[in-house]
Amino acid sequence: MQKNYQTSPKFVHNLWTTNEDGEHYLRFTGGLYEVEQGDAQDFYKIRGYCTGHNTIADIAKKTNVPVQRIEEMVTSLSDIGMLRNKKKPHNEDILEKTIQACEMWAEQVEETHLFNKFLYGDTHRNVLTGFFIETWHYIKAFPDIINVAIKNTDNPELQSVLMTYKLQETGHESFILETLIKLGMKQEEVENAIPLVSTLNLINMMKALFITHPSTVFLIAKVIESHDFDEAEVKNAIQDINSHYDLQPGTLEPFFKHSQIDYELGHSRLLDDHLHLVTLANMEETSFILNALHDIKHAIDLQCLEIEEYYSKEGNYIPRQRVDYFGI
Repeated sequence: MQKNYQTSPKFVHNLWTTNEDGEHYLRFTGGLYEVEQGDAQDFYKIRGYCTGHNTIADIAKKTNVPVQRIEEMVTSLSDIGMLRNKKKPHNEDILEKTIQACEMWAEQVEETHLFNKFLYGDTHRNVLTGFFIETWHYIKAFPDIINVAIKNTDNPELQSVLMTYKLQETGHESFILETLIKLGMKQEEVENAIPLVSTLNLINMMKALFITHPSTVFLIAKVIESHDFDEAEVKNAIQDINSHYDLQPGTLEPFFKHSQIDYELGHSRLLDDHLHLVTLANMEETSFILNALHDIKHAIDLQCLEIEEYYSKEGNYIPRQRVDYFGI
């Protein structure tokens, strides 16, 4: 039996953000909306219970928000198309909506990423080092991640495009290593380190998706690759981080050089340039892919949290050490 989401609310995927001026914004595939502070705060109170398993009366009891107020919010959000609907509009493009979701998650990754804390000096110097260590692990592994997709497609054109992408990414960890050496790390200790569990998880989740759906490499690229490279902004970022962490000139430039190269190679445009290679067979397969992409987006969030937790804790090995037989 189909649920009535008007009475037992459940919404499409939605993101709520607050900018530096205290302005609240709602983002979903239907658009971007500025929301009054009081309305945003009221919705925060009920959002966690809007799973389709709680009636409005249930939510009111759990949150102490009046039934009438909840009904007002549900109606208002329904009017802009945010209420979940199990019927696909006949003229809706499945791939286009999937791309919109990727763009939304890319924005969220950028807005909430750990790197933003470095711009303001809001976390420990060791966390900065740890971020580059984990980035080195991830970038070193990325060609092998792409190779999983290459091995699991028999489409010659897709194989060719992915092979080019793989070759372009091969060796890029050297840029991060250069930054790490300038931060005081030795090449040998970086190369003998092992990644945090969250970094391994991110790598393995991508590989698992590419085994069954190789063309989703392009969807992942839409989420994770740099969509812009502004030299003035980069210069300001370098100055700010150097100041906060007392870094020597030239420390961060290799890291940003890698971002610039990826941007100029057009990695963020891989999906736009190869839409014809992305196949979404049906609604069930599309839903599986979207859920996997969303999980990977959260795996990036989790990695940021673990980097900060692990590398800020006094006594933890920097970098993380492998445990072998002789270490127990």
